[in-house]
Amino acid sequence: MSKMLYQGHGSYRLTTRDGKTIYVDPYVGEGYDVPADLIVISHEHHDHNNLAIIRQQAPGCRILRPANMLVNGEYRTEEVQGITVRAVQAYNGHHKKEECVGYI
Repeated sequence: MSKMLYQGHGSYRLTTRDGKTIYVDPYVGEGYDVPADLIVISHEHHDHNNLAIIRQQAPGCRILRPANMLVNGEYRTEEVQGITVRAVQAYNGHHKKEECVGYI
C-alpha cells in the first residue's frame, strides 16, 4: 500500500508500495527522518526546497528540479529507481510559467 504524509505548507512524504521514499517540496514539519530515494522540487522558492531538513539520502537518491524537468519548453519524464516521474505544467502566480513544474 502507498502512503502519503502531509508535512505542512506544500511538503509531503510519499512511500511507494515497494518502500521507496519520495519527498515533495521539503520545507517544514516532522517526518524527514526516513532516507530519501527521490526528492522533487516544484519551484525554487526557499519554502519549497529546504534540502537541509532531510536527514539522509539513500544511495542513488536523485533530486529533480524544474531546471532539469522543463528544458527548452519541453516537460521531461525521468525514471528513478523504478519510479516514473513526469513533469507537467504548473503555475502559482508568483513565478514565470517556465520556472514551475508539477509532477505525476
